Amino acid sequence: MAIDSTRFAAGGYAYRNLGQGWGDALLGLGFMRKTAKEDGRGGHGEEHYSAVLVLSGRGRYVADGRVWDLGPGSLFQRFPGRAHQLHIAAPEPWLECWVACGGGLADGLRAYGLPGPERPVFTVPLDRVWLADLARARDRLRTVAVDALPRMLSVVMDLLVRLLTADRRQPGDHVAAACAHLAADPRCELRALARDSGLSYERFRKVFTQATGEAPGAYRIRQRIDRARALLLDPGASVASVAESLGYSSPFAFSAQFRAIAGFSPTAWRQRR
Repeated sequence: MAIDSTRFAAGGYAYRNLGQGWGDALLGLGFMRKTAKEDGRGGHGEEHYSAVLVLSGRGRYVADGRVWDLGPGSLFQRFPGRAHQLHIAAPEPWLECWVACGGGLADGLRAYGLPGPERPVFTVPLDRVWLADLARARDRLRTVAVDALPRMLSVVMDLLVRLLTADRRQPGDHVAAACAHLAADPRCELRALARDSGLSYERFRKVFTQATGEAPGAYRIRQRIDRARALLLDPGASVASVAESLGYSSPFAFSAQFRAIAGFSPTAWRQRR
């Protein structure tokens, strides 16, 4: 199951300015849909920098006489003063998200080893946590008071650094992200988490087991049962409704798994509490 990025994109994008003009004072981030009608769209000598992540669609990016094929997970950078061109292929819908800032800020980050014009395009794993953080920051940037804008600078820079270093993540980082997903939603599909991490399921299962001491399936079961215990404390919640909310196929399947882990049926466990 691919990441449903369309729900993040619903809010569009936001641009704000710490000063005057669209140069080093710019902060911007958000999501945008485009069509093949915009084929050949390019820019020449923009004042600001942007890192753009392709969420869906196919195309090509042209910069400095070089051409790169683009698809979901492709990250391409636009640098101030450098010509570039984006070609979108039909008929797949194109959806992108980006982080933008002043060229001076981007130059400062490159001084610490982040990719520059010599590596304008590379591939990163699509990360739903990062996308959710980007959507929240976009909403905040749009409404924050002018005197609070300087504080948004660190938020935007953090999102940018996380994006530009996503391809350097170690296996433990993937495991931590997967554990966070399962804690938030124990119904998550394990193979989808592996794809989000940019790993095969076999590799994902191996690094997860090495890091946590248990297989991802067993970890998900434990998260489900822990959540079930909390839900069963509500006297108004039926066993069937708890089973459904946790993604079980039936109350009977839920009760059997709950008994295997907790030692009691859900009803008996509730009565003991």
